Amino acid sequence: MTNFGVVVSRFRECTESLRRLDEALMFFKRKARDNPRESEIQIEKMLSILKPISEILNGRLPRAIDFDEQSVLDILHSRHTEDWQGYETRLLRLVEKLDARKTDFGVEEFETLNDVARAVDTQCATLFKRISGRV
Repeated sequence: MTNFGVVVSRFRECTESLRRLDEALMFFKRKARDNPRESEIQIEKMLSILKPISEILNGRLPRAIDFDEQSVLDILHSRHTEDWQGYETRLLRLVEKLDARKTDFGVEEFETLNDVARAVDTQCATLFKRISGRV
């Protein structure tokens, strides 16, 4: 695969990850938790994004790679340099909460989820610029 093909593939994976995270966020913001089956699906969507990031934070290689989680983590780190330790702890706690299938999100947890979505969106925009420069 050419370099251009790799960038296009990464862009596709990144936009798909962003779409899944956005759908899950909207589901839980509507407080539509009364459907356990749908809640489980949405939790899995969030974990597909957050788990690889948490695995890197815990010093492990991610088991699944759907997007460039290291770049997303770098974006998050650059935005939270001053309070990185606290932010990292919040992110890891959120993953633990999702693993336990708890969906009673507070304001801070929604902020963290939105922040991760913005970082994934920034990564998508960066990849799109690379693609656009090539066309």
